[in-house]
Amino acid sequence: MRFRLRHILIVTALIAAYLGFVEQRRQWILKEYAALRKAGVQIEPISGIWWPEVPAHGIVVFFLEGDRLVKEHVNYNVEDAKIESEMLLNRMSEIGVEKPYIVVYPGSHRGADSHFHVDGLELYRMVTKF
Repeated sequence: MRFRLRHILIVTALIAAYLGFVEQRRQWILKEYAALRKAGVQIEPISGIWWPEVPAHGIVVFFLEGDRLVKEHVNYNVEDAKIESEMLLNRMSEIGVEKPYIVVYPGSHRGADSHFHVDGLELYRMVTKF
């Protein structure tokens, strides 16, 4: 079987296009990961040399103080907290976080052992109970 120069160039072009896509995706994942950390999402560091391995869990923490939810020193009403948490949960899912969580600490018991893990969209039912 003889390979012609045209076949070799086509294969080389396909490999280059694939590697370009992979690098673009890798850079996007790293950028989104940094933006999520900056937005207050508690997530473990990314590992992996050739391809970023995204941690399985990501946590958004709110503290319930009165009728307000506080995250990263920013006060949210319930509706704004819903919008913020949904946006962060979607962004975590987009980069490959398998189990994004919302954690609501009641009262001003920051760091207390009594807290509620609320999976995904169930946050809304939990928040409206308080």
